[in-house]
Amino acid sequence: MPIRPVDIKKTDLQKLPNGMNAVGYVPGLNLYVRGPSSKQWIFRHTCKVCRTKHKVSIGIFPQDSLDDAVTNAYAARSKVGQGVCLKGEKYKEQKRIEVDAQQAITFSEALDEFWPSIQKGLSDRKAYQWKSTLDYYVVPKIGNERIVDLKTKKILEVLTQKGEAADKKQMDNFWLDRTKVAQDVRQRMEKIISMAIAYHELDVANPAAKANGLGELLPKQNRAVLHHKSLAWESAPAFWQLFKNKNTQSQKVLKILALTGKRVSEVTEMTWGELDLESGLWTIPWQRLLKKQVQEDHREPLSDLAIEILRSQPRDGDFVFQSGNRTPLSDTAIRKQHRRWWKGEKVDTHGFRGTIRTFFYDNDQLGFSKEHVEVMLTHGQSKLDAAYQRGDGYRRRKKMMQVWADYMAGKLELP
Repeated sequence: MPIRPVDIKKTDLQKLPNGMNAVGYVPGLNLYVRGPSSKQWIFRHTCKVCRTKHKVSIGIFPQDSLDDAVTNAYAARSKVGQGVCLKGEKYKEQKRIEVDAQQAITFSEALDEFWPSIQKGLSDRKAYQWKSTLDYYVVPKIGNERIVDLKTKKILEVLTQKGEAADKKQMDNFWLDRTKVAQDVRQRMEKIISMAIAYHELDVANPAAKANGLGELLPKQNRAVLHHKSLAWESAPAFWQLFKNKNTQSQKVLKILALTGKRVSEVTEMTWGELDLESGLWTIPWQRLLKKQVQEDHREPLSDLAIEILRSQPRDGDFVFQSGNRTPLSDTAIRKQHRRWWKGEKVDTHGFRGTIRTFFYDNDQLGFSKEHVEVMLTHGQSKLDAAYQRGDGYRRRKKMMQVWADYMAGKLELP
């Protein structure tokens, strides 16, 4: 005799065939069998809201016993009688769980999640600065805080913290004592939090944005600008005489910096693929330039002296100037060489840019325009200039860099 639903006992549940099997006890209670180890309690009913037939899972067999299934089926039947859509209720519960999971994201988790996409647009040096400042100043303070729980007061505490800075010096107020770094950290916090809010659809304001009240609470910073100390152009020939016969990796980098006026990272990360020494051209990819608004590579003309130095380098790696482990030389190594040998006025390696700029500004009788100097320094153009000035004055700049090299080498007498 076939088993009827009302006759099903606990011991008979294992005998049911694959498919939907009515169990009895409560109208609509079924055991759906998909295999020996896959059985699910299903409540079948007609929804009064949707006016369609629904099947809703109310448990797993054997984890949920027959008694549990009967209890759950009675509860489900009662809800249906009250006009509740069980499928809609289940969907809302799933969405609530998803929202709770999204809102549970902490600052550290957001940083790990979005860092790969942020890193793509940064040079290796900039990426290190970006991440290391957040790891040092921010993560220990708010790393475990949920984004939705972060308030302006907490961000203020991060930016005005007291203690040891990354350079091991003591600070009384991060925002006032490390002005530039603190500004960068605030902007980086704002970006991470903003990305988390947008991606995870969090219904909160960004507490790291100045416009949301933080700007009113931060103490006023000393806005004095400290320029890089540059070598007086009158001292450039003496500098060249001191270094022209010194040929370590760091010393050669110093000479290229002095001849080209480029940024330290642009020279230390120079690759052989960027150079065409036959035509004296160095093409710097836009990704390595400080100004990335215009995504165009920069063409840098090389003087005869610069070409001679570059030709003397061995081609035993991707980078023209590299350390023993075939990575770019560090800024520290370059600065040490500079301080060790140059005993004149105090200057830094970035200051060569100011030296060249001042030389051509003070000696306008040489016939080179301000625009050519600014392009040489890879400074951004104004919106008006960018709209109408499409050329880069390469030929004129090539003559300009040769004039500068001749002056440094003592081959040019100024009128």
